[in-house]
Amino acid sequence: MPSIHRYTLVRSVPNTVSRDTLLALLHEPTTIFHLSPIIAGWKEIEKDPDASQARSSRVYQVTDAVSFLPFGLYDTTVKVMIEFANFEHGVVITKHAIFGLVFHETWTIQTGTRSDSPAAQVEMTEGETLELSLSVEMSGNSLTVPAFKGMMEKNHLMYLEKVVELAIEASEQGGQPHPS
Repeated sequence: MPSIHRYTLVRSVPNTVSRDTLLALLHEPTTIFHLSPIIAGWKEIEKDPDASQARSSRVYQVTDAVSFLPFGLYDTTVKVMIEFANFEHGVVITKHAIFGLVFHETWTIQTGTRSDSPAAQVEMTEGETLELSLSVEMSGNSLTVPAFKGMMEKNHLMYLEKVVELAIEASEQGGQPHPS
């Protein structure tokens, strides 16, 4: 039976970080790859011309190094397909993971107060602050989604915090992102 779990995480971004610096980090797939400690490697692949992927998207085959049993008794690698589609205020990432799990992540830069609708964006005016929002829809079957949702929410919160930290570091270094 299909199962879906949705959540949104929002973090304030210090006013020392520009929208352009934050957007540059989000629009660079290696930023996201460097967030995960299990990613062992990646390569960009050609999109399937018949697929319903966004025209401006990029697709990667990512190799995750995973441990299925404690103490390294069974370690292996798995291949995950990840699509990145940049848009004016962020990036949409679709991950086709193991066990039939699919993640739709929308990373959005928004201004002002927290909003349930990241689609309604406005340009920043003096005195407003930036927020980074991560909306996730996790889908799979009724066994896998409940088994992974707590772990994934924790991971996504960590990723969100790391992107804000990278943006702060980039701003301190003159606004040039360095995701590695």
